[in-house]
Amino acid sequence: MCFVFKTQAQTVTQAEYFWDTDPGVGNANAIVITEGESITDSEDISVNGLDEGLHTLFVRVKDENEAWSHYFDILVSVQGTEIFEITKAEYFWDTDPGVGNGAAIAITAGLSIAAQVSISADVDAGIHHLHFRVCDERNVWSLYKRIMVIVEENTIREIVSMEYFWDTDPGVGNAQTVDIDDAILFDGSVEISTAGLSLGDHILHIRVKDESGKWSHYKRVPFGVCETFGALADFETVVEGTNLVATYTGEYAESYQWTLDDVVVSNENQNTLTPIGEQELCLIATNSCGSDTMCAVVALAQLISIDPISLPNNLTQIAQLTGVGFTPDATVHIEKGTETIAAASVTFNSSTSLTATFSFDMETIGLWDVYVNQGTATQLSLPEGLELTTWIGIGEFGKGNMIGEPFPIPASGQVYLPFHFETTQELRWNLYDITGKKLEQKIWQAAGSGSHEISIEHLADGTYYLEVSGDHGSRIFRLVKN
Repeated sequence: MCFVFKTQAQTVTQAEYFWDTDPGVGNANAIVITEGESITDSEDISVNGLDEGLHTLFVRVKDENEAWSHYFDILVSVQGTEIFEITKAEYFWDTDPGVGNGAAIAITAGLSIAAQVSISADVDAGIHHLHFRVCDERNVWSLYKRIMVIVEENTIREIVSMEYFWDTDPGVGNAQTVDIDDAILFDGSVEISTAGLSLGDHILHIRVKDESGKWSHYKRVPFGVCETFGALADFETVVEGTNLVATYTGEYAESYQWTLDDVVVSNENQNTLTPIGEQELCLIATNSCGSDTMCAVVALAQLISIDPISLPNNLTQIAQLTGVGFTPDATVHIEKGTETIAAASVTFNSSTSLTATFSFDMETIGLWDVYVNQGTATQLSLPEGLELTTWIGIGEFGKGNMIGEPFPIPASGQVYLPFHFETTQELRWNLYDITGKKLEQKIWQAAGSGSHEISIEHLADGTYYLEVSGDHGSRIFRLVKN
């Protein structure tokens, strides 16, 4: 138990407690305290010897002049440690009819109960107190649980009058009246005068009266009275190149806060953004009279990456473009210096994916800038985004026969060696580590167009060399395992 005692000008020197019956001043159970003009302390109070049920605990103190205070009493319910089943429950309104004489509630006996019950509100309209209590298998009743309930009349009456006031209630019927049409339900707008109100915060109160002459509780609405209007949040966005420019177009704002997916990005009336994917752009516009918020989902069309999804086959390359905001009318081309290659075909997969096919010749190997055009929108670009795979010269493996650079580099599992052979040829490859030690070798027949798979997943990370040779030539390639 925690208790606090204070005295005026005297020092508390002693404290004691007792249960139910006063044994006489100074004869109760002593409480160890630290002397002072006020004491705040906690104490373990023994309940040994007390029967289960309600008891009263009394505490008092003595000052330096040997004068004892009046006691402080606390009502305590002493309960045993054994748990008993709840077997009965009852309720009553306002006045206790006596234990066991309330209205019975049908329950299923148990150590705890949780149920919905139907309560008869056979009382007058107004504020009442509903009480619940339960009884256990020993026929011992609990303390009651009390709930305040407002009981309203079942009769629905027309609203015939409305009034409002600011801040202080002048009394029912004495506020500023509002002219309304009689109705069971009022749903409309009314004109409220702010004449005479000082600048600052105020509370508007509104109440109505029904045809029987009874007034409702009032509805409270906080208002701020300012010299100007509160800030209005509004903005527009425009795509400029690879950016999205958001500009405040509202009124009365003195300060701004822009957030992109809940992250603050600017405090200016205009800002330049680069949202990747769909993000929520919000503006909080503020002035001395309040703030307003506007949010919108924005997305900037953007080319993020391009990845080959097939090896060169007859000088054809298929690539997957990933980005944001692609449209079905998208076209794709690549540029290197003054050269331009338009995609032979473009497939619109989704707003985030395109598939493009390129046809090229021996002179177009190397890194190319990638461009996507759609409608009248700004062109999307990815510098040096696509590499057209290098091929070995025609004469090295015979006329019309070619071998491309191994792909991908670096690799962790498989490496692919692209080839195009107009005549069938037996090829051999030898794999060496960086010291020149031969690790593996293989012979295979190359015919037509395709790719030869070489597994390096069993090798340690590092640099290796692949020698490819045939009847008409040979070539050494560098491999990287990671």
